[in-house]
Amino acid sequence: MTIEFRIFIAAPAEVVEQRKAVFAVVAKLNDDPLLRNRVSLRTISWSGPSGTVPMLARLDPQEAISQNLPRPCDCDFVVVILGSHLGHPLPDRYAEELGLHEVTGTEWEYYDAMRGSDRAVHPTEVLLYRRRGDAAEDARGRRLVEFFQKLDDLKRGYNKFDATADFAASFEHHLRSLVAQRLEHFADPTTINRWVNEPTTPLPHWVSQVLGDVTQERARRESVAKAVGTLICASNDIDDVLTLSETLGEISGGFETAEQLRLHYAKLFPLMTQSQGRRAVAVFDGLARDEALSEEQRQEVASGAGRMASLLPVLLEDPSATD
Repeated sequence: MTIEFRIFIAAPAEVVEQRKAVFAVVAKLNDDPLLRNRVSLRTISWSGPSGTVPMLARLDPQEAISQNLPRPCDCDFVVVILGSHLGHPLPDRYAEELGLHEVTGTEWEYYDAMRGSDRAVHPTEVLLYRRRGDAAEDARGRRLVEFFQKLDDLKRGYNKFDATADFAASFEHHLRSLVAQRLEHFADPTTINRWVNEPTTPLPHWVSQVLGDVTQERARRESVAKAVGTLICASNDIDDVLTLSETLGEISGGFETAEQLRLHYAKLFPLMTQSQGRRAVAVFDGLARDEALSEEQRQEVASGAGRMASLLPVLLEDPSATD
């Protein structure tokens, strides 16, 4: 199994060389023989080798980024790089959300990442780097000084660097260490059980990566599937429900969970388009093959899929079909 770790890059435009160094380090580790086929490191950034996030006229830049990329708090690692200033201020609503007078884009991404660091299972690990030297002699520079003074008062850690090579060497060492630590406990029984007892929503991306391998132990498989099922039944977002259900594959978590899913789908099915309906039918066709169910229970789940299939023609046509 190759495990994907997401690395969010939060940095104003002035530290462009350090941003490039992050991409180079990640590429190096992805090609490392000791990590290859075990880990895939994916950078999350508004600007990078693969292109930039489109800045739409109807959105402010931070909202454009948030709509197109995972949020920092949903990533495994967040690297924050600061030079002589904090960046440009965001609209007031971002500061109000944090209870601050003003906040910049990089600052908001830092605080959002720190929300993820409070997660009980696989918390977001935040690496903050500050370039040594004087802060800019303007309001943005003063905000940088205030930001780090606040961190010093709270005894929060951060790393300092001089040149880009210095930063790159430190970042590579730190990232290697964090990846090794996370790999060690990525899907061990303690980690799985902790998440099952406190399932978080939205479904963490790491759960779908381990769900297939957990099938080797029926007790763990069923407990994880039940936790995923709980999240499915708590959502009325049809695409979200379908995606989570497809993650389960042929693992129902037991007939009770399969029945709860069936009732939830019965509520949402009339609102689906025909393509969504076909996906729903496929979900229950898969669950009907779950070996944890008795033959009678599998037939009952399969009959639910049959009833949905018979109703497909009355569902809304997909928008693309009417263009």
